[in-house]
Amino acid sequence: MSKVVNLIKLKEPLLQRVKSELADDEFVDLSRQAYTAAQIADAEIILGYSPAVAVALKSPNQIRWIQAFSAGVDNFPLAELKRQNIYLTTASGANAQSVAQQAVGYLLADVRHLQSDAEHRLSKEWTDLFHRTELTGRRVLIMGTGNIGRILAGYLRAFEMHTVGISRSGRATKNFDEVATMAKLPEMLPSADYVINCLPLTSETRGLVNQDFLSKMAKSAYYVNVGRGGTDVDQDVYQALANKTIRGAALDVFNTEPLSQDSPLWTLPNVMITPHTAGHTNFYYARIFDYFFENLAAYKQGLKPTRNLINYDKGY
Repeated sequence: MSKVVNLIKLKEPLLQRVKSELADDEFVDLSRQAYTAAQIADAEIILGYSPAVAVALKSPNQIRWIQAFSAGVDNFPLAELKRQNIYLTTASGANAQSVAQQAVGYLLADVRHLQSDAEHRLSKEWTDLFHRTELTGRRVLIMGTGNIGRILAGYLRAFEMHTVGISRSGRATKNFDEVATMAKLPEMLPSADYVINCLPLTSETRGLVNQDFLSKMAKSAYYVNVGRGGTDVDQDVYQALANKTIRGAALDVFNTEPLSQDSPLWTLPNVMITPHTAGHTNFYYARIFDYFFENLAAYKQGLKPTRNLINYDKGY
């Protein structure tokens, strides 16, 4: 029997499902009360994360596994978790469909000029001043071939786009017409009509999209970031858009959120800004628990959880 402590406020139907699945374990729900690091330190498995978990790790504890409710874990004490041999599994993939669908929405809004139509509606203008086209035959470069990238590539293939993936390994991946390594990125950028960033935030990807990166993109290219804000140098993205080094961008994530009201990005006509909403979906928590219970079955057999298990050396 494992002691499982929950820190996430769950709606009643899902909470009842969790309690039922953990009927043979000691389940403690701390999500609706103030709790201490000592209460967390006594748990074997933790559902969720808070600053109190980091405090608990600094004292003797029983923690063996943390199930994160985010895909990114760059704010977790990874070095300490590695030192204590604690499993860390993420929510990677739980919102992959919604992120991918929002990215498709950006591309459709671009070729069909839907944002401009919405703006003209406010002034009651019945006008068609735009060259409307299609995604058909366009070349899209997707940085990151994990859950989001793979699903996104499948969606875009349905629009008859040519899908190119960028990953650490360069290994062939489902839904991609071709995949190249990160080392090949500079030579792949100039030929892309769209560049979509789905990368995790690591020491290797932080600030990747900078002036040099953007200068290698085609002047007619469009940039989308639905990954992590820290992979962009915001000022360089602004300058590229303002100077029309690239044609436009759709940005869902930023280094500082909420995006400051005095950010110059707000003033640009060639950028679409959304408030970090790509991952919002009503399926999110249910999918995380699907992954968790799949891993729990292995864990109870003395095996390590494998679905979304963090590799501490890679940071994801």
